[in-house]
Amino acid sequence: MTSSSKKGFTKQIAIDVEDNLVKPPLSPHSVNLGLLVFLTVAWVFSFILSASTLTSSAYVRWKTYDLHNNVTAVSCVPDPINDFAIIHIDCPIKSKHPFKPPSEFSSNLPEFEGVFYDMMVEMYQAHFSRFSVGGNGEWYDHLLDGGTIDYFPAVPGSGRSFAPDVYAGGFKIDTESLNAFHGKKQLPLHDDGVYDPSPQRPPPKISNRNTRVYENTLYTGDPFRPRLGDVRITFYGSAATHVSLIGVQEPSSYLWQFLPHRRITGFRDVFAPEGMDEHHLIIREGDYTSDELIRAYERQNNAFHSIHWWSLAIFGFTTALLAVCALRKWRHNSQAARQPLVLTALVGVLIALGTVLFVASVPNMFGMWYLGAVQALAGLLVLAAAGWMDQRATEGLQYLPLRHVPVMKQSSQTKPQSAYVAI
Repeated sequence: MTSSSKKGFTKQIAIDVEDNLVKPPLSPHSVNLGLLVFLTVAWVFSFILSASTLTSSAYVRWKTYDLHNNVTAVSCVPDPINDFAIIHIDCPIKSKHPFKPPSEFSSNLPEFEGVFYDMMVEMYQAHFSRFSVGGNGEWYDHLLDGGTIDYFPAVPGSGRSFAPDVYAGGFKIDTESLNAFHGKKQLPLHDDGVYDPSPQRPPPKISNRNTRVYENTLYTGDPFRPRLGDVRITFYGSAATHVSLIGVQEPSSYLWQFLPHRRITGFRDVFAPEGMDEHHLIIREGDYTSDELIRAYERQNNAFHSIHWWSLAIFGFTTALLAVCALRKWRHNSQAARQPLVLTALVGVLIALGTVLFVASVPNMFGMWYLGAVQALAGLLVLAAAGWMDQRATEGLQYLPLRHVPVMKQSSQTKPQSAYVAI
């Protein structure tokens, strides 16, 4: 065997031996340190999110502080002494406007009195897609693109109409604010017994003569087996009986200063950009206190109002507690130079202090903040105590989840070796 072939054979044997060597296991120091890093990153992310929610809530509360103090609760009878003051009222709706249905449906629908009147027109259409063989028929209130029907029938009186004059007690509500009324109820219809179906779908003209009544809805075709182009019409009316609002009491004109009625306009929007003179009227259907209305106003302007407060608090508290336990485990199992106990305790206290943000940002069911402060203090004491525990106290945490984290023990017999066989 030549010298070159001996070298190649020796190199191949060395590679095979190295591949079959037993790799040393990961040290407990690296395992626990990785767990600690993961928990710390998760806690920092939760800390930033919680700090943002708390900062946003504090900013919103600060902006509405003057509004809380300047609102005056008044009765439903206007008092001239409150002119140009911010008031809160909770009054029944009066002076309802009578809505008359279009002449085409006057035999089916009587007059209705309320804040608004809504007539919804829908047509049965098929929605075709590139992934489906046939179309799926459904009722739509608009014309679908790419369908087999070219036009949507025009029905007189369709859409929503608002009453020109709406009063809450003796206060007139601006027409622009009536969009806040959303509660509606379906109006009952009368069957006049006349039905002459149109041969076209959809019918070019819709009236009581080519529609029939089924469950308070007008149908141009069979309500049980609708066909493409059939039209149905449903009538709705406002269901509001009371209204609560916060606004500025003003006389409608100079002469109205001597009359009992007043109108309510919006106050200056505290969340408007600097230099913008915008006004806002807080109005809701139903009975609400001034605090409830202002809270709703704050939620509209709080970028973090949709965050689940309790989930955030529980996640942050649990992650911080596990991070402290992982830090103690890492300090106990590390073969490197151990960190001083003071450093471990300091990290635990810092994590506990940060937990204050998690829990203090959670308003309880009564809308008060002192209970959150008590919970934060409890979390601070628990986590600070965990950080100050010594080595024997760490064994007392045996019921925590981190007790079951496997810790690999490094074997002194396992050492990396290299072998070369020379022939």
